Amino acid sequence: MHFSTNIICLAILSGSFFLGKEELVILNSWVQEFFSFVGY
Repeated sequence: MHFSTNIICLAILSGSFFLGKEELVILNSWVQEFFSFVGY
């Protein structure tokens, strides 16, 4: 599970390089909703 979390963080960092700040905020809020749903 720790390995997949690193992949998700890497995808967010690479995505923030290509996307703008607004898309990153939307993605960040979605990731927080996902982790709260999973139970972290």
